[in-house]
Amino acid sequence: MTQSSDSFEQALARYQRSEFTDADVTACTGLSARSIRQLIKAGAVRTRSEDRGAGHIRRFDATTFKRLALASAIHEAGLSLTLAGQLAYLLPGDARLEPGGDGEIPR
Repeated sequence: MTQSSDSFEQALARYQRSEFTDADVTACTGLSARSIRQLIKAGAVRTRSEDRGAGHIRRFDATTFKRLALASAIHEAGLSLTLAGQLAYLLPGDARLEPGGDGEIPR
C-alpha cells in the first residue's frame, strides 16, 4: 500500500498509534525525503522498522517526528542539516519530546 492510497480512517488509525510516514513528516516539517534519509544515515533519527528497499514505507514514532521537526527548524536557522539533526538528538531535556513529557526543562 502506498501513502497516496491511505484512506482518512487508515491515516487516523496510524496517528492514534503515534505512527507517521515520510509523507506526514514532509508535509509537517518541510523536510524532503532526501533530507530525512540524510538524518537517518547520520544517526540523528531512527525508523520504527529496519525494513529497507523499494516498496517499504518508512514509519516514525511521535518522538522521532518531533525530533525531525526540531532538526528542520534548526536547519532553517542556518545550521547544516547533519548538525541540526545531531543537536535535535542531543538537546538537554530530550525527555520532553517523549509522549507525556512534562515540558519542563531539567535543571
